[in-house]
Amino acid sequence: MSPLYAFLANGTLPTDKSKARKLRYRSARYTVINDVLYKRGYTTPYLKCLTKEQGDYILREVHSGVCGDHSGSRSLAHKVFRQGYFWPTLHQDANMLVKKCDKCQRFGSVPHVPAEPLSPIVSPWPFAQWGLDLIGPMPEGKGQVKYAVVAVDYFTKWVEAKALATITAARIEDFVWTNICCRFG
Repeated sequence: MSPLYAFLANGTLPTDKSKARKLRYRSARYTVINDVLYKRGYTTPYLKCLTKEQGDYILREVHSGVCGDHSGSRSLAHKVFRQGYFWPTLHQDANMLVKKCDKCQRFGSVPHVPAEPLSPIVSPWPFAQWGLDLIGPMPEGKGQVKYAVVAVDYFTKWVEAKALATITAARIEDFVWTNICCRFG
């Protein structure tokens, strides 16, 4: 028997004064009707208070029972609440049940959210800022080329690329001069 039910049914309080005061304060939101503990609220009907074991059974029935739809944890907790049941760890239990449900995890939607927030690269006008990248080594092509240098304009996403046999400072400088400076000014 819970201390809350014992206080409301029989008027017995714990011996510790701080616990007794907290229990009296909490008991204002509860009532006993026909030897059953109910939680009451201002805008909600009386909610039948359950034990953790009874609550787990109710959650499993609403989640995956005959009419269960394998809904998410917030929706599941709200459905149990609308059915007129309450226990203190309702939301945590619903969350744990959904996380453990094999069907929910297997067929749930995959979030397409990046692992970290994207940081935009702002370029004021076309061809003002370029990104340079070296790729390789790749399988050899004609002329023993196995590397590539790629330049991308940040504003227009224009790509310039050239295959290279070796990566040297002179070849990169020649690529930038002929493919970017002479071509776009």
